[in-house]
Amino acid sequence: MPAFQAEVRIERAIASVAAQTLTAWELVIVDDASTDRTRTIVQDLARCDERIKLFEMKENSGPAKARSHGCQVARGRYITTLDSDDIYISPRKLEAELAIVQAEEAKGNTVVAFSKHLHVRSTDRIKLDKSFFRRPKSGNLLWEILTRSTVIPRDMLLSRDLYEAVGGFDSKILMYEDWDLKIRLAARAAFIYSGVRGTGYFREEQSRKNVSQSLSMRSFGEHRSWLGHVFRKNIHLLETTKQKSAAETLERRMFAMDSISLSQDGMDLDPAEILGENIIFLISMPRSGSTMTQRLIMSHPDIASASEPWLLFAPAFADKSVGWMPYNTHIAANALEDVVEHLPGKREAYLRCLRECYSRIYAMLRGADKKYFLDKTPRYHLILDEIAELFPRARFVCVHRHPFAVLNSMLEEIEFDETRLPHWRADLLTGMKNLHAFQPGASRKISLRYEDILADTKGEMKRVFQFLKLDPERADVENALAKRQQAWKLGDQKTAWSTKTVQSSRADAWRASLEENSLLAELAPGYLDYLGQKLVNDCGYDFEAARNHAEMTATLDRFDELINSTDAVFEMTKASQSPMVAVAARLANMLGPQVYLPAKKFYRKFKGRN
Repeated sequence: MPAFQAEVRIERAIASVAAQTLTAWELVIVDDASTDRTRTIVQDLARCDERIKLFEMKENSGPAKARSHGCQVARGRYITTLDSDDIYISPRKLEAELAIVQAEEAKGNTVVAFSKHLHVRSTDRIKLDKSFFRRPKSGNLLWEILTRSTVIPRDMLLSRDLYEAVGGFDSKILMYEDWDLKIRLAARAAFIYSGVRGTGYFREEQSRKNVSQSLSMRSFGEHRSWLGHVFRKNIHLLETTKQKSAAETLERRMFAMDSISLSQDGMDLDPAEILGENIIFLISMPRSGSTMTQRLIMSHPDIASASEPWLLFAPAFADKSVGWMPYNTHIAANALEDVVEHLPGKREAYLRCLRECYSRIYAMLRGADKKYFLDKTPRYHLILDEIAELFPRARFVCVHRHPFAVLNSMLEEIEFDETRLPHWRADLLTGMKNLHAFQPGASRKISLRYEDILADTKGEMKRVFQFLKLDPERADVENALAKRQQAWKLGDQKTAWSTKTVQSSRADAWRASLEENSLLAELAPGYLDYLGQKLVNDCGYDFEAARNHAEMTATLDRFDELINSTDAVFEMTKASQSPMVAVAARLANMLGPQVYLPAKKFYRKFKGRN
């Protein structure tokens, strides 16, 4: 019995098992990380009846994994199921089904026994619908169950040997995993109806309108994708060519949208892959050790990567209004919003199309022999929420570095030329704040500190691999930096690719620079004040210690002045009264710091000309 947030109905479900005429049973309840009173209720009942066993999942993993875990730890020779919000209606349910299975076993047959399931209203009254009057079919039901052309049995009873022979629940399937199991069972065994009323299946009373809204909230596209995936996965189980041909025709009619382009390159992505199950995003501020971290993570043979893909900026920024780029994003975002509103599935349909496109690209980059593709693009910190929405099953590795170390590395990169500082404007002003605010859930995000990676490289990488559910022992972390990858155009080419070992001395290199470099000393205190004490401390750094170290001689105003300044452009006009230079200065004044570098090139090109 899988259970999640089941405090309202689980006690009734357990009571219906206890009321069975068959008394030789063990009830394995797997709590899927509930936060309500589910565990307390089960623990109280287990103290009164030793046949009730409670097992707890460390994190919410979904019903397929919960059911699979329950079947693994159960000790009985026969297995059946019951959801925590359903009940057994007839007290003879288990007795009748077990008698059928054992009788057929005596004849040398392997069968699955099932009873009628009925819909129960929220008022506990049985609903008199078609399932109440219809007698379920018995026999070879593979075609009927695969095509859903009959009432699909629920909570069947079968031998553990049969369950294990077909592979049990497929924990990779997030929806309709029970249907998938029944299809595989039907390919191996006949289904025999017991003649009794079995499970009472609770269904909340909803109007058609509310049902439609509910499906939309759960993502109709996700339902459709999983249905199509399970159907396609099991077509090969059909015995005759005629049946297979009919099933393929049915699949094209029912799931055409889901199968679009999925087989043209020989790759059949399941819905979990489309939702980002095999994608890792390595996010950090620039100059925070992400290239080194990327190479360390790549030491695991199940992980592929490539430079800095920057793949998702175009689709993510398409509906992100941030001002002027080469085009006005305010207008572009409004235009896209209008287009999305005209799609049949609105935003969910739009995201689904993007998922299918980009998950395919990631899958090709990953290759057939790897489990994950690692996308290391530091500036994804600008679109974290958009990526999380686009790939709701993707994982994120976030790397933090001491704010002063980041600032020092950026200044080294621009050779301490303060006129080039606006190049890092978006990163300095929003990077750490975006990383701090991003909270997709503990199961999807792990945070590292650059300093901890340098101090305990193997230990921190072990944390990452365990987070990804990979065997850390298979990774060659010690030799990761010594292995030269293929030539990449992006990433830290100066230090990360030239060093062969992790250099722990780099952790505190900023301290010497703070004493030696006047520009860093001038900027650091203002940057610290800008970030604020809570953010700095939350990221694992001591705000007060950093404040004391910097001696706080500068102000936030000075930091703001330098990071947002276009004064350097205006200074050029003093050296030359060229009309072209004046135009460049006026443009910079009107359009802001982001045009500083083009304006500088503009000035150099026309310097000395009229």
